[in-house]
Amino acid sequence: MPAELREQLVWPLALRIVHWTLALTVVLLLTTGWLIGSGLVPDEQLYQFLRRDLHVPAGQIAALAVIGRILLLFLDRGAAGWRALEPRRSTTPAVAEIFRFYLSWGRRRPPAYFGHDPFWALVYPAFLLLIVVQVAGGLALEIDGLRQISGLSANALSVWHQAGAGLLFWVVVLHVLSVLLREVRTKSWDISAMIQGYRVFRVERQGESGRQSQASVSVAEIINRREKG
Repeated sequence: MPAELREQLVWPLALRIVHWTLALTVVLLLTTGWLIGSGLVPDEQLYQFLRRDLHVPAGQIAALAVIGRILLLFLDRGAAGWRALEPRRSTTPAVAEIFRFYLSWGRRRPPAYFGHDPFWALVYPAFLLLIVVQVAGGLALEIDGLRQISGLSANALSVWHQAGAGLLFWVVVLHVLSVLLREVRTKSWDISAMIQGYRVFRVERQGESGRQSQASVSVAEIINRREKG
């Protein structure tokens, strides 16, 4: 008997707005930051356009988005809240399973999960902290008062800011690759879910199969999530 497909709201509207705002601004910041620091921009007017009209405003918008994301960590009781990122002993097998899934390039079966990918749920707090540090460093480079509070020179701040940008670039690349791998190999519809909020689950009732199918959850878990929401 084929598994039943069910839609469940996982990502609230506020989380989706924050997510895509951060996604767009981070891409813009990484692109303009690389151009600014590469020395490949020969024209001073173009350099100032990239810096003042694109990079700095994008950083300010990213700062607002980060503040919104931190507020959601404490205000949301669902998948956007801090409890969804809290490490638990019960999730350890799922983290190992999803890690093996990535190492096998999608040939292994991934674990069932409701919202965050079990591996990226562990990485996400560090990822968010990295963005906070990058935004703070960028603001300190632009605002003398913040630079004095940091106790670092402009050159030192610039070096740390560029190093953080390099690390952020690779984290973003790995995140995008992991999403695309899940999308192609498991038909998880994660990208669609982050746009319209709903994930599609393959639900297997107890006794129908010895193992859950890809991207599946129990009926009880879906009911519990709906009641908590």
